[in-house]
Amino acid sequence: MNRTEAKRDEQWVQSNREELLERMARALPEDGWTEALEDLFLARVTKPMESPLALYQPAFCFVAQGGKQVLVGEEVLRYDPGHYLLFTVDLPVIFRVEEASKEKPYFGLRLDLAPAATRHPAGRTARQSRLRASRGNG
Repeated sequence: MNRTEAKRDEQWVQSNREELLERMARALPEDGWTEALEDLFLARVTKPMESPLALYQPAFCFVAQGGKQVLVGEEVLRYDPGHYLLFTVDLPVIFRVEEASKEKPYFGLRLDLAPAATRHPAGRTARQSRLRASRGNG
């Protein structure tokens, strides 16, 4: 990729991020959370906060603006607009929003994953291949 393509890609990503933030701000004009679609949650926070310990089901978590930590046992994981969190098993965790202000709120989203979506695709493909082979279909 040359410099022109890299610059164009960078501008495209920034434009998409700005559009996402505008849409999230319209959906959540004040602090709180909402289920925008089934299993898709949006959150807005304007000051640092910590959640109580809770058991979370498998999910994909993404920060559009701000910064967040997740405490899993003794391990601390940080994610922000450049990093995401994906967990495929139920986990007891504490979330800590670190970067949030009235001028620049934290915006995040969580997509809860159905159990079937968290299975390893290669394992499923191997099972499907064995099933087809046992039926003489492939």
